[in-house]
Amino acid sequence: METLILKRPLERFNQYCSYTILINGKKVGELKNGEEKHIEIDNFFDKEIEVKVAWCGSGKRKIGKQHLIIAGNIFFNQRMPIMIILFWVIGFLINIDKEISVWGTSLMCFLLLSTLTIFRNKWIRIQELNTIQ
Repeated sequence: METLILKRPLERFNQYCSYTILINGKKVGELKNGEEKHIEIDNFFDKEIEVKVAWCGSGKRKIGKQHLIIAGNIFFNQRMPIMIILFWVIGFLINIDKEISVWGTSLMCFLLLSTLTIFRNKWIRIQELNTIQ
């Protein structure tokens, strides 16, 4: 048996959500905000790890190192909601021309829906410890 060490830094976003850890599709535990977890598995080099929160997650990734950092994607978790609010405000500010307002609101809805469906496996990052700067 080998030990896989998973570390989740303290995050302001998703701070009340636990990340579900899946190895080869099987749940092996949950990772809370700021927690470090040691998981005993056999021959982890031929296994795939995936992390989920609600319907979003990280996508599957081969385990290559013993120490992994599990963190939320800053763009999707912090900046994307601000951009959506800005698109909405711009849509209302340009209410002089209703066509521009409709297109701005439509673009905002498209970005929101594509983020929640197409890019749902980009919400969480899995990085090896030595790649963190």
